[in-house]
Amino acid sequence: MLPKSAESWEQRYASGNFSGYGSRGHLAEYKAEYINRQLGYLKITSATELGCGDGYQLKLLRCPTYVGLDVSATIVERCNKLFAKDTSKSFVKYVPGDTDVAPYRSELALSLDVIYHVAEDWAYEQYLLDLFSMASKFVIIYGIDNDGDKRRIDWKSRKFSKWIEHNKPGWELIAMEKQPYPNDSDADFYMWRLK
Repeated sequence: MLPKSAESWEQRYASGNFSGYGSRGHLAEYKAEYINRQLGYLKITSATELGCGDGYQLKLLRCPTYVGLDVSATIVERCNKLFAKDTSKSFVKYVPGDTDVAPYRSELALSLDVIYHVAEDWAYEQYLLDLFSMASKFVIIYGIDNDGDKRRIDWKSRKFSKWIEHNKPGWELIAMEKQPYPNDSDADFYMWRLK
């Protein structure tokens, strides 16, 4: 069963909307530059993104093998069509608690502007469990790492680094980078490595 926050994204995409302004323009370019830098420096050849969205951000990434998972069936279908000629990329529907993520494990797991959109506590915990299960070496999260007071059907920020510290002791935080556009986003980059 999809959480309510996921259903709102399916409705958004089904009505023809895109992933949001964080996946466009200077924010998209900044995120792509950061991720591409890590891909090159660490010689990462495979990545899985949990919450891939409409694929616009993906067009800027340089990853040899990529799998995108999303709660929206509409967006998975749209991305499979968009990248139909690119055999290095594939897209799969994700249902928290039901989707076996083991087949999509890769060196790097990505979460970009997603965690604060997972409003339900059970879905949030499942999301983080799945995110770290999909990574054999690294996890990169671009998100808002605080217990904020914003709470809507599709928004709730949490201190995810604290959850990871308590629930994923085999992983160490190796990098944190504040993004350069604080007037446009509250999110920053965090990167973990399997010890």
